[in-house]
Amino acid sequence: MRSASCLRAAAMAAAFAFVPAAVTAVAPSAAMAATLDWRLTVDGSGSRIPGTPNVPMFTLENLGEGTLVAFEITIGDTDFNFDGVTALSGPVGGTASIALGDASIFGTGTAVFDTIRLAFTGFDSGEQARFGLDVDADNGAVQQDYRTVLFNNGAADNAIATAFFQTQGIGSAVPVSLGFADVPASSGIVILESGPVAAHDVIPTPLPPAFLMGLAGVAGLAFVGRRRPG
Repeated sequence: MRSASCLRAAAMAAAFAFVPAAVTAVAPSAAMAATLDWRLTVDGSGSRIPGTPNVPMFTLENLGEGTLVAFEITIGDTDFNFDGVTALSGPVGGTASIALGDASIFGTGTAVFDTIRLAFTGFDSGEQARFGLDVDADNGAVQQDYRTVLFNNGAADNAIATAFFQTQGIGSAVPVSLGFADVPASSGIVILESGPVAAHDVIPTPLPPAFLMGLAGVAGLAFVGRRRPG
């Protein structure tokens, strides 16, 4: 497997397709008028493995009016996986934990995942969290380029990310999703933003209690995981 050089390009913002959510049958009210919005900056130049874009760093920002309680990214091309999460830091005054996935990004024979989920507390408007994700191929090869795993997948689907918000007047978490569009092969930093979404325009999604409490490694949590072939 080749080791790709880390390409340092100027920061760029691209237009990405918003994945529309179904409209809820609940009539909007003043208490449900919160606007939800999030931004994700993907930085391959700051990889946790120097000289490769294999473990890009992510900065997640809450730009809306609700509290961001969970966040997940799902790989569209299932020939690839997330090997683990690294350098996870939560919002100021809040917490961050791994609800699906693990903190091991090195070694072989460890669990790998098509979806990584993070849980937060105290992730209020204007705050941010940071983390790194190790992207690998299912055949065990290392040092994949995140741009060809999350973004530029050809005939396969690109990745999709979803932020879950708690907001006044809605008991369950409200999901706001964004599909990853193709980017130039030389992109060093990619910025994705969901755009403002009214909370009453999407269907709330019940989340497991452990998800909302920010607990990781809860026994019995349903997840889509695979193990790297020996």
